[in-house]
Amino acid sequence: MVDMKIFSGIMIAFVAIIIGVSFLTPVADAIAGVTGTFTRVNGSFTAVNETNVTYVAAGQNNSVILQVYNNETIKLTEGANYTVNAALQAIIMNASFNRSSQTWFINYTYTTNDFINDSGTRSITNLLILFFALAIMAAGFIAVSRSGLLDDFR
Repeated sequence: MVDMKIFSGIMIAFVAIIIGVSFLTPVADAIAGVTGTFTRVNGSFTAVNETNVTYVAAGQNNSVILQVYNNETIKLTEGANYTVNAALQAIIMNASFNRSSQTWFINYTYTTNDFINDSGTRSITNLLILFFALAIMAAGFIAVSRSGLLDDFR
């Protein structure tokens, strides 16, 4: 028959680990959102005989344009065919470029609006995931060791 002290220690460890792991995933996802850089591939906008056509990447900051091209794979050159506004959030097509009713595609990298700009803070924030995982492991180990389960292995 299983000793109740051992059984309760194992159950406490199991519950602590399950609850900890269930909290670990959303915490890790939230941290990845504020510390990571993301890539958008084939974002599209349609140009309709306007002087300036803009593509605004809502909710995104620090965009770095990689490519702008149309469905005929005509690549545009920054400066010659388009410019990027000061906030790095919109493409402004030059009026001299023929773009009537064409769909344009854009590839770029970006960060979210709540991105942590300070690299030291980003590093410490990433370490929170590691410390949280270590705390889950410690809680499970302490519960098992207090139960006396490990006494047989000495």
